[in-house]
Amino acid sequence: MNYCTYFDKNYLIQGLTFIHTLKSHNKDSFFYVLALDKTTQLKLKELNLSYVEVINLNLLLKKFPILNKEKKKRNMAEFYFLLTPYLVYFILKYKKKDHIIYVDADMIFFSDCNFIIRLLKKNDILASYHDIDKRYNSVGKYNVGFLAFNKNDKVLKQLSIWMKQCLISTTIDKSFENIICGDQKYIDRWEANKQIKFSGIKIKNFNIGGWNIHKKKFSNKNLRLFCNDSLVRSVHVNFIKFDMKKSFFTSFMSKNRSKKTFNNEIKKIFINVCKIYKIKILSDYKKFFNFNYLIRRFLLKNLFDLNEKY
Repeated sequence: MNYCTYFDKNYLIQGLTFIHTLKSHNKDSFFYVLALDKTTQLKLKELNLSYVEVINLNLLLKKFPILNKEKKKRNMAEFYFLLTPYLVYFILKYKKKDHIIYVDADMIFFSDCNFIIRLLKKNDILASYHDIDKRYNSVGKYNVGFLAFNKNDKVLKQLSIWMKQCLISTTIDKSFENIICGDQKYIDRWEANKQIKFSGIKIKNFNIGGWNIHKKKFSNKNLRLFCNDSLVRSVHVNFIKFDMKKSFFTSFMSKNRSKKTFNNEIKKIFINVCKIYKIKILSDYKKFFNFNYLIRRFLLKNLFDLNEKY
């Protein structure tokens, strides 16, 4: 299966963690990574992974010159949101792939994606829900974090529409939340397009994220992570904030009573990825004498040092 994503140096650990965890479960996975800065491009080329093709951002900007103008107009987050449909279209159209799965760089996989292969054989486009049973009005019914596409004329047409919509706006301004949320609320309208076979991914514990993780109960069974007594398939760790200089990350889901379980599992994975891909964590031991750091650690109880032994 072909996957694509994009990230910059601030998401380097998350991006490599996504690639590593998915590849460990699906050996035939191949990844196209749009490197958003020089640091990321150089690191990926240095690693020289046979299952990763690095796409230079300038290549995308040359193929779609309008992106150069928009880059000057938008803040960084909104410009990155604009890139999503263009990257997917670029790989299907110009890399001539018969399918592509877009995944946000901050997803971690705990099981294989073989069910996606089966679902994609029956559909043109697949999208993950924010929650199977609920609609999240401010961010949309579907989450852009995991989208699968088969290549055909109908899909390319739908992608062209999405590209135009994102050109109009990828704002995350709360004033427009009824109609726009970055690149993703546009997806809600795809299910009304009767010309394409569109389906939501109704798989339990797939793409758990910051929008619903505080309601979940996590546990460890036979060295595997479970949520509400079912196996966890993937977690969208948009609730994690890294501080590379001080070598720790925080999880803002402090209300979750089982947060220690999933935080510890995520920490182990991040540490392992840093070792495998030789990512140097910059330690600053002065933080241990920093009053604000100690207060945060005491109050949040969800702050983890990547180089702390456990």
